Amino acid sequence: QEFLGATAPRAGAPCWWPTRLVSGASAAMRPTICTALARHSMFCGRSGCLRLSSPPRAQNGRALTRLVSTSVAGSAVSGALRRESTCLHCRDMRRRQRKSREGSPRRCACAGPCAPFPRDDFGYMDCAVTNDESKILLDEFLPKLKRRRYEGEHWDGAIVNFREVENREWRSEAARLIVARLERRIEDIVGRELTFLPRVHVIDLADTGFINPHVDSVKFSGGVVAGLSLLTDAVMRFRPANLELGTPISGLEPTDFVVAQNSLYVMSGQVRFEYTHEVLPRNPPARRLSVMFRDVLAS
Repeated sequence: QEFLGATAPRAGAPCWWPTRLVSGASAAMRPTICTALARHSMFCGRSGCLRLSSPPRAQNGRALTRLVSTSVAGSAVSGALRRESTCLHCRDMRRRQRKSREGSPRRCACAGPCAPFPRDDFGYMDCAVTNDESKILLDEFLPKLKRRRYEGEHWDGAIVNFREVENREWRSEAARLIVARLERRIEDIVGRELTFLPRVHVIDLADTGFINPHVDSVKFSGGVVAGLSLLTDAVMRFRPANLELGTPISGLEPTDFVVAQNSLYVMSGQVRFEYTHEVLPRNPPARRLSVMFRDVLAS
């Protein structure tokens, strides 16, 4: 009765509802309970009950359907659950997709806790430049960065303890050719030709600098963002985002990638617009330079 009255378990409590409710119910009540289970907010992660014994990525309607089907006999029970167990986030995503303009990036209230990390939207290339090529790029960018002071926080709060510069003119032809070759590598990763912004964006993170969780805006670039990591390694963390707030959804396991020194990463699609991404503080502290590539926003 407590469950059917839409009373959620207290935050932090183990979610014992599926197995105990269904297995202990009478045959006549099981379809009703399964329907209520499917509508319960455990599927959207907003009530703090994403705590089944199964792995985090199994917190979805399909996993619960298998759980009930294997523990309770009768097609009526699993059938009722299959009809109703649609993740609330996925419903909202489909609703927003129908309303979105044709050709615009797929947007939703969040990426949905039942969706696996979209690895096709994150490309990675180790040793994208050699140590000699890295030195050529550093000789190009460091003198320009020395004219800037480190800032405590970016205007949007995303970057902390950093300085940045847009490279407008090339002092070294060798550096320009390296960047041009990297642009071709990015096109190979995404599988199509791109028109890049003419100015290369260079971000210098101080040894205590980091990048907070954020979702990219469609206003300032096209569909692809790539970064070349120089001076040191870094850890990038991705988490499904609530786009209404621009923050990660709590209670879900993050996906971490180590981007090594001299490596190139490429982000597009859901990774940019439906997942928050961040660069964690480095331990021990170390300075990091990233050379950012962005394509032109289509009209």
